[in-house]
Amino acid sequence: MTTLIRMNSPVSRALLLVLMLSLVFTGMTWGNDKASASIPADKKIIVGYWHNFDNGSGNIRLRDISPDFDVINVSFAEPTNGPQGGTIGFAPYNATDAEFISDIQYLQSQGKKVIISIGGANGQVQLASTAARNAFVSSMKAIITKYGFNGLDIDFEGHSLYLNSGDSDFRNPTTPVITNLISAVRELHDFYGDTFMLTMAPETFFVQVGYTFYGGSCISCDNRAGAYLPVIHALRDILDWLQVQHYNSGSITALDNQYYAMGNADFHVAMADMVLTGFPVARNANYFFPPLRPDQVVIGLPANPNAGGGFTQVAEVHKALNYLMKGQSYGGGYQLRGGSHPGMRGLMTWSINWDKYNNFQFSTNHRAYLDQFVGGEGNDVTPPTVPANLISTGKTQNSVSLSWSPSTDDRGVTGYIVYYGNKQTTVTGTSAAITELFSNTPYTFTVKARDAAGNLSAASATLTVTTDEPILDVAPPTVPGNVQLTGKTSTSVSLSWTPSTDNVGVIGYEVTYGSNTVNVPSTSATISGLTPGTAYTFTVKAYDAALNISAASSPITVTTDAANVCTVQEWNAATAYNGSQRASYGGIIYEAKWWTRGDRPDLSGSWGAWKVIGPCGDGPGTGGDTVAPSAPSGLASTGATSSTISLSWNASTDNVGVTGYTVYYGTASVNVAGTTATISGLSSNTSYTFTVKARDAAGNLSAVSNALQASTTEGASGPTTWVTQKSYVAGDIVTYSGKTYVCLQPHTSLAGWEPANVPALWRLQ
Repeated sequence: MTTLIRMNSPVSRALLLVLMLSLVFTGMTWGNDKASASIPADKKIIVGYWHNFDNGSGNIRLRDISPDFDVINVSFAEPTNGPQGGTIGFAPYNATDAEFISDIQYLQSQGKKVIISIGGANGQVQLASTAARNAFVSSMKAIITKYGFNGLDIDFEGHSLYLNSGDSDFRNPTTPVITNLISAVRELHDFYGDTFMLTMAPETFFVQVGYTFYGGSCISCDNRAGAYLPVIHALRDILDWLQVQHYNSGSITALDNQYYAMGNADFHVAMADMVLTGFPVARNANYFFPPLRPDQVVIGLPANPNAGGGFTQVAEVHKALNYLMKGQSYGGGYQLRGGSHPGMRGLMTWSINWDKYNNFQFSTNHRAYLDQFVGGEGNDVTPPTVPANLISTGKTQNSVSLSWSPSTDDRGVTGYIVYYGNKQTTVTGTSAAITELFSNTPYTFTVKARDAAGNLSAASATLTVTTDEPILDVAPPTVPGNVQLTGKTSTSVSLSWTPSTDNVGVIGYEVTYGSNTVNVPSTSATISGLTPGTAYTFTVKAYDAALNISAASSPITVTTDAANVCTVQEWNAATAYNGSQRASYGGIIYEAKWWTRGDRPDLSGSWGAWKVIGPCGDGPGTGGDTVAPSAPSGLASTGATSSTISLSWNASTDNVGVTGYTVYYGTASVNVAGTTATISGLSSNTSYTFTVKARDAAGNLSAVSNALQASTTEGASGPTTWVTQKSYVAGDIVTYSGKTYVCLQPHTSLAGWEPANVPALWRLQ
């Protein structure tokens, strides 16, 4: 029955106003459905991280991922105003907002969940203040609402989470970066409601290492050890699952007090059993970390050896799962503490892109394994019907387009597999474009439908299609016209030109300067790596698929700008650079991804220790803001040991904001966020001269501070031999395998963390 409300009533108008205000202040919006329910707890899932960037694994559109994934973690949303600013930003890579939102909705229509992941290896997030916490909440609401994400994944790594000294009870944390994160996530969950999903993807160091060492209770320990435990514990009631990264890890002490190394069934069983059984934090029975529910436990694995250290073969993973979920022992070294856990949730992988790169080995094999377990609706053993009416809708000399009628299934079809020769491709719809075929060659195609349980239909009727004959093309394209300068820097020149025409079709252009040639697919190009203040003459040629090349365009001569003066200190082969520290070389600014020394930046390569920020004076992080911070003042020594000197200084000011400071001494330098630093690894009874510069987000460096001369104290006896289970502090000197090392940061040594293996902890002297 429908009741009509007369809107000319004062009471009715008042009620409507109250309703509208409540919608505004509760965050509800007109026309939006409430978020769909979370995945049932008894469904076995595969979670995959999808790259919102290009790292060499290859690009894949969000909607085109393998149907074997149940949850897609879009990685990553990252800070936009520094690690401690709190504001998180996100923009789709290689897609418009509309395309990206459409892809998310498409996946959600198939019952999949799409979650935004925050952090990653490069996205340090430290909510050290209330202002940062509030900025975090506000910016995350904007991102989640705009794109329609189903939830939030916390992938804080590096120095995002740590414990202040004395913060020893994970049940009652006091460190601001911990408590503010807990509060912020609570607010987001309350804002979006119970269907809002929460997952976490910590490294083993932040969870399982907490059994042996806890950062807030051990003066000589790394203060990050076990730092995820208070966050997990405080949010366990709204936590969908924890997916600890069982990769990129040192050897870890398990509940049997034995060490286990990555890459085998024992490691995965031992690490999972710790969160399934619970453990006394720092071996203190008074601080017992309670176990998670089995459905809250997901094992994180790399999709292939390129994706991360600790790759485990499929058969070895299944050995671990058979023991964890079925109790079927493989005779390994680790024995489960409390029996099997059939309710364990599933697997996570870094990453969807690397899985595709590896021909879907991870998702295909592990989906088939997990589908054997009965879900909430019973075991699905009914395959879809056979795809019908397979036809060719078009072809060229190297491609064939296909379509077919949709299959039906008792639970729902999730995709189709197209087979041809010894190859196959997976699609989600009822059409496919098969490319990279040979010309004038017959290909026989069949199609099978697939459901969520992995059941495959019988093959469709076969269809044989012969690709077109090669096109005999001897006519070159016309000459590119109107080549003009669109921009230049000291090391680059940007050009554009009008397109050429061709009797078949232009596929690219050659830009030639001197003895160099660059191929581009469109009518513009940016030529980089040039010498400052130098004249270059450029010509452009067009070419077609038959490699017919046009005549050269009219030449254009451009002189690059004068060399930019770098405000970033020049790279020095003898200097040890830590992650995020910058150096310039050859007029280019580079940033270290991790600890490195002696690795020349321009020879590092895309997978090396250095990433390119841009030419000095322009490019991301070097331009826009050209005003440097004021010089730090009042540099003073606040303490010294035989191997360390502690410093403090007065804060600098900046027109935008100071993001950190660099301390210089000799040929070495250290980046810090605040106005204090302890310089370690120094020689005893030695005088050092220190200076400090402030830097802002644009990479501008201030003038140098006052110079300070300070000395270390008399040293003790010589270096000792490195051993396990010993607490080392910064500046400790040890010998290992005939070499001498200096400790870079406090930690307690474990097997597998020998000085030669962990350059983040030890520096060769």
